[in-house]
Amino acid sequence: MRFGLQLPTYGPTATPDAIVRSALLAESLGFDSVWTNDHVLVPSRLTNPYGRIFEAVTTLAWVAAQTERVRLGISVLILPQRDPILAAKQLATLDLLSGGRLIAGFAAGYVEEEFAFLRAPFSERGRLLVEYLQAMRALWRGERSFVGEHVSFEDAVFGPLPAQGEHVPVWLGGTSTAALRRAAAHADAWHPAGIGADALAAKRDELRAFAGAREIGVALKTRARLAGAVRSETQSASASYFPDAVELGGSADDLAAQLERYSAAGVTDVVTFFFHKNEDELAETLHVYADEVMPRLRPD
Repeated sequence: MRFGLQLPTYGPTATPDAIVRSALLAESLGFDSVWTNDHVLVPSRLTNPYGRIFEAVTTLAWVAAQTERVRLGISVLILPQRDPILAAKQLATLDLLSGGRLIAGFAAGYVEEEFAFLRAPFSERGRLLVEYLQAMRALWRGERSFVGEHVSFEDAVFGPLPAQGEHVPVWLGGTSTAALRRAAAHADAWHPAGIGADALAAKRDELRAFAGAREIGVALKTRARLAGAVRSETQSASASYFPDAVELGGSADDLAAQLERYSAAGVTDVVTFFFHKNEDELAETLHVYADEVMPRLRPD
């Protein structure tokens, strides 16, 4: 299993220094990746937790410039809300500048008001996600033309290309049947959030049926609280907004045992947001997790 850290990019504990220090600590402790998350303009009912959140791509570029090894991901960019050609340019630039460290996580989104604010059609978000991704990959291959229902260009030039070319890893989120079909057809990994191990195993079987012979990873996104760690008010609000989301918790042994169940269910990667009341508590949690949990799940 590979391990990613969801950086503290929203709420009162999110500061430029805290984001960078957490990324540097994760890199030094052997985490495989660090991640931002995406909201742009949310309705007032989501002021807590997402009214104060750093923009995903810009923040990842800031982190990329100050790290060397760790992979850089967005979990997840709501692609149907963004111009796909501009997003392709931003992500290609980020991948090249970082030496090919980008993992592009995308999803269809769920906050209808946010789509309205950004002038994006909520009802078409699934179809847009697929077409936008196809257009972006065409650009990353260096193709000069693309014709779709919503995106078209002809005799156009796009450069520089990503360091990974069209092979920038793409993770697609969501747990609906439609989301599983999209992931099976278009993703390098399925990226569900807050799902229990048994439910994930059942969805994984469904995913494999859709994918056929095509290999696809399973990359879990979760939240965890090490014993003694305290949620901030913003983190409590985020947890209450997703009351059915499964969280990890307990001692280091408890977390390792929970992750071992996910590994048995087919999880290849896990991206975790750790509850914390301040930066010092987050750092302490990361040290314990890296020393006592990650080694039990690493390949021999």
